[in-house]
Amino acid sequence: MKNKFKLKKGDEVIVLAGKDKGKTGKIIKMLPNKMKAIVSEVNKVKKNTKPDNNQPGGIIDKEMPLHISNLAFYDPALKKSVKIGYKINNEKKIRINKNSGKEIWVSRLLEEYNNQIKENLKSKLGLKNLYEVPKIKKIVLNMGIGEAKEDSKLIDKALEDLTLISGQSAVKTKSKKAISGFKIRAGMPLGVKVTLRNKIMYEFLDRLVNIAIPRIRDFRGLNIKSFDGNGNFSMGIKEHVIFPEINFDKVDKIRGMDITICTSARNNKEAIELLKSFNLPFIEKQTN
Repeated sequence: MKNKFKLKKGDEVIVLAGKDKGKTGKIIKMLPNKMKAIVSEVNKVKKNTKPDNNQPGGIIDKEMPLHISNLAFYDPALKKSVKIGYKINNEKKIRINKNSGKEIWVSRLLEEYNNQIKENLKSKLGLKNLYEVPKIKKIVLNMGIGEAKEDSKLIDKALEDLTLISGQSAVKTKSKKAISGFKIRAGMPLGVKVTLRNKIMYEFLDRLVNIAIPRIRDFRGLNIKSFDGNGNFSMGIKEHVIFPEINFDKVDKIRGMDITICTSARNNKEAIELLKSFNLPFIEKQTN
């Protein structure tokens, strides 16, 4: 069943009734077949998980689905719920805020890319067609939890942290084969990951460049050699607490994570120019 609701994943919503009335949060998952949605940090319950071959049982906090009729789009500027409508703009159907008439949730970086960066890259790279201009296709966040083989509850905590950081529901990654030397069984959860696309991807990139990276201790710039030759860039972060979504007082352990930015660039030169236009701070070549 196709999602025909006006609310989408990533929207800021407010609960209209029930025990969480007045609480706000972002939709992290839509369940169109059940006419429900899962909202971050809302409608949380204690859930008793059964033990299996990979992990012991335990009690965890988990967000439960809310019926779509109990949710409304929330405007942080007005601090109240607003109605959503549609209009045609440049032969494209877009969602608008009926109170202000503005398009809903346009990422600042996405708007900047369409209005300025795209044209600048076209002339800088000497491209003839606007559709040849490279763009970011997806951003993949990965967090390995090697200690999870001894304590499976660490995976649930990492899953919760990565969901908060990305604004999208993360998934567990499992081992493909058993390795007796490391006491690893096939199918054992050993990490978490999430793949971001479209507007959520640009929103995360904006927070990464302007908030998270400046909070890295002794940061001197990103390594320009971390491209794979096909236009994809990878970077590592030692402390996930640099993201403001993480409450330092509730962190059980500081973890590292990998961030991979996949682009449509044909080579490293195009990818470097693309990411520089988004203000990623690369280290310039140094001469001794």
